[in-house]
Amino acid sequence: MTIPNTAGWSFLGPGSEWLWALLQVAVLAATGLLIFGQLRAIRTANALSELRGCHARWDSAHMSRARLSAATRLRQSSNANMDRSMSLIAESFADLYSLRGRGVLSERDVMEAWAARSDGWWALLGPAVTRYRDEERSRRLYLGFEELATLSRRKAAHWGITVVGTDAAIRATLIEKAIERARANLDAGDVVPAIPGAPASGPAPTLTGIGKAIGRLLG
Repeated sequence: MTIPNTAGWSFLGPGSEWLWALLQVAVLAATGLLIFGQLRAIRTANALSELRGCHARWDSAHMSRARLSAATRLRQSSNANMDRSMSLIAESFADLYSLRGRGVLSERDVMEAWAARSDGWWALLGPAVTRYRDEERSRRLYLGFEELATLSRRKAAHWGITVVGTDAAIRATLIEKAIERARANLDAGDVVPAIPGAPASGPAPTLTGIGKAIGRLLG
């Protein structure tokens, strides 16, 4: 092993400035790594909290009633126009897409937990949203909802997964499942109160892919 020749090196006193400069660089680098690690941990914690908050709002009594109302109206008429219950659902998915766009939630977080739901609900509410845009003459209304569903379908195609169809039979099945899930959620009596931003009391449920059974698409 070669031992470096330190002859002429000064470690203390005049001429040792190089050593202290090197130590300062090392300290700054270590501090930077520590701060980066802390910021990354904080971001992860915030993302988990936001995901749980999204699940809490979705499972709240308020949103469960909105899903039940929207699905019931769609069962009565496939041409039902947008109302408050449908708007709440559309806004929820648009907010999720916004959180992804701002980097609060990663694409993986959103896709794993919400891709199937956004795809299923867009299949149901898409026509009503389109008519509402035409009435209001604004193509940007609930655009995040549509973009999230589009992203979900693009990911499904990439993964080789069949996306939700939009024919009458599929829509009827989705509607019945949505009604069933909303009623079950309300009848269970364990829905989460609608407190904006409140995290769920337990681990947030997740979906592992878009190819789950239709019964889980609208849960």
